[in-house]
Amino acid sequence: MTDDQGAANESVSNRPPKVDSLLPPAKIHLFSDDLETLNLFHTLGEDWRFGRVSMGIRGDNLDEAIAHYERRKSPTLIIIQTETTDQAFQDKLADLAAHCDEGTAAIIIGPVNDVQLYRHLISIGISDYLVAPIETEGLVDAIASSLQNLVGAVDSHLIATIGVKGGVGTTSVSSLIADTLSNHLDSKTLLMDACGGASTLWNHFAFSPSGTLIEAARAIVDKDEDALKRLIIKNSDNLHILNSGAENILDNPVAGQAYEMLLDHCLSLYPYVLADTSGAPTQIKRMILGRANTIFIVTTPNVPDLSMTKLLMKEISDMPGMETRKPTIILNNVGQTKGAEININDVKEALGIKDIISMPYDGNTFTKAENGTESLSDNTDFNTLKSKLKADLARAIGLNNFDAAMEKQIKRGLPAILSKLMGGQ
Repeated sequence: MTDDQGAANESVSNRPPKVDSLLPPAKIHLFSDDLETLNLFHTLGEDWRFGRVSMGIRGDNLDEAIAHYERRKSPTLIIIQTETTDQAFQDKLADLAAHCDEGTAAIIIGPVNDVQLYRHLISIGISDYLVAPIETEGLVDAIASSLQNLVGAVDSHLIATIGVKGGVGTTSVSSLIADTLSNHLDSKTLLMDACGGASTLWNHFAFSPSGTLIEAARAIVDKDEDALKRLIIKNSDNLHILNSGAENILDNPVAGQAYEMLLDHCLSLYPYVLADTSGAPTQIKRMILGRANTIFIVTTPNVPDLSMTKLLMKEISDMPGMETRKPTIILNNVGQTKGAEININDVKEALGIKDIISMPYDGNTFTKAENGTESLSDNTDFNTLKSKLKADLARAIGLNNFDAAMEKQIKRGLPAILSKLMGGQ
């Protein structure tokens, strides 16, 4: 193998981590006459990760693709397999582009491993180049990367918080997580919820709600970036909050599909998006949990709540792809009823887990925050809690190098290292 071929292998295989969540809604067309590729494409059509993706085989080669889109609308992504990658083939790609809608992505499957060819195809706008024969996960990763690149969400991380019931403090915990992630771990974060007029998120950050989720979703449909910007509150350099909650309490806040479009767009703008699902419609909760990279279940050390926690854990574990995404339990209000509540070791045994994030009860601090006019980020009473939370949070969202990074930062005085590790901007 030549050095160029080795470099090509490295470039072509430079993929995001293994896809373990639902892909965004999309249409994919394949042009290939290779039986192995066709069978693989059929297999992906039955893969749970492609549950919202429409997939179809539309022809055998590039010429048929050009003819097909001369009179038809192009899909989100086109995959074309070829036995030749000569100059004539590359010239025809320009003809294909002329017949495709702006923003259509393309993956080429070719016969040779050549870094110069790879670089050229990428330079002219091809999303990716794969060398046949292709493996399932290689194609899945390439498709995921291409689709995510369309909305710029390759490196985004979706965090979902869900309470086992109302009143366990899910929104308070969500607010603390968002504040800690953004202001103490230096990561650009958007905090949003999906419960419309029942939202109390605004109260933790000292602003009155004036926007709605429907307005935010309409801004995405209309591609009105200015309208969306007006609905996002900048709490600090790294913390932003979607201004919603002005809806009628008894109204359905937003349709599931519209909310997902809004979520997709937000993931294209922020490295971290935290979605508080408390009070959200069930279909939106399921969608968020199905896509989340990290899930926090908020509960309390009381028998009814722990029983519901165990049931919720089972439901989440039964969702497709949850083998690699185990929820993290946040035990809230610990110490509120000393002597009567379930102790932490018994909670771990009851839930069958070893690691739990324990949140001590501090009624005075939370009540003062809720009834005052000071933003949670500015409330120094939370500093001790946030200082403890940041290490637990870093580990829960997969930042395994957090402790080592802190040590290096102290020794070398490099303030930017956490930003690089956390993906902050």
